[in-house]
Amino acid sequence: MLLLRKTSPQILYRAAFMAMSAIGSACAGPHGPSFPTVASYAAIGASDAVGIGASVPCGTTTPTNPACPGGTGYVPKIATLLAGDGASVVLTDLGISSAVIGPDIKNLGNLYGTTFGDKCQARTGADIIPADFLTNEIPNLPAGVSYVTIFAGSNDVIALTNALGCGAGGTTTAAQQAFITAQASAFANDYATLLSAVKRASPHARIVVANLPNLAGVPVGLLEPTATERALQALSVSFDAIIDGFTARKIPVVDLLCTTQAYAPANFSTDGLHPNDAGYAELAALMEPLLLSGAAASLSTNCPQASLAGADTKPLGRFTLHFPPPAGVR
Repeated sequence: MLLLRKTSPQILYRAAFMAMSAIGSACAGPHGPSFPTVASYAAIGASDAVGIGASVPCGTTTPTNPACPGGTGYVPKIATLLAGDGASVVLTDLGISSAVIGPDIKNLGNLYGTTFGDKCQARTGADIIPADFLTNEIPNLPAGVSYVTIFAGSNDVIALTNALGCGAGGTTTAAQQAFITAQASAFANDYATLLSAVKRASPHARIVVANLPNLAGVPVGLLEPTATERALQALSVSFDAIIDGFTARKIPVVDLLCTTQAYAPANFSTDGLHPNDAGYAELAALMEPLLLSGAAASLSTNCPQASLAGADTKPLGRFTLHFPPPAGVR
């Protein structure tokens, strides 16, 4: 667990925020500026935003209440931390379990089933990827929110890894790498569209995004055969290179790829994919200071966690993906 000391950046950011609020209140007159006493926070994500794996999730497929009272996932924890800065916080949790970032990856992923009944055939029933952020979350984003967090890519990596295992990327190393490159480009385009939509709705929102851990190294990924791990790693690291580039646009990025806590078994629920209460608390503690500071430091994928599955260049061949968990809890 992260232990926040009295001299931590988080405390300093809060002190500065509250001092600014006090100054704004003192200087405000009938026509003068004042700092708002109500802040709004919107979370864009999948089952992570819903809080699957937490002792008190916000729902199952979607939050039963967008404000998620009493939730122990990272989204309500961030709202609680922000409220500690002296403002009332209006939370809108837009998370949808199993969602991917855009309709292109959703449509491709739905061509390759994961269950016994539709393995490598068109997905059916509960196996269908039901939603994407651009189609199903952005239209519900309130205008003028103060803070936005985005956690995208895990379900995309899983769906595309499954497609590779079903032969979508061909049979040669070159063809498979071309498939990964093409899907990374699609992910980048979708993410750019997502960020543009957020900024149109809330031009002054402070946005914080998270990159991905290497899914080959999370507990459930470690149970997969070597070919699956290599595919999970290639896609995770490719997507992270895109997300990390947002720091050049002054968007802070929470670095989960190179953070050791993102792989600690004690931070995962029993499914080995979703965080538990401790893991969600770690994520909230990493995100909230960046929401307050807006500091966007450059990141590097040159860390040991980026190559957990090795660097074998042989073709992946056909393989069977043993996860994700059943739909509704992804």
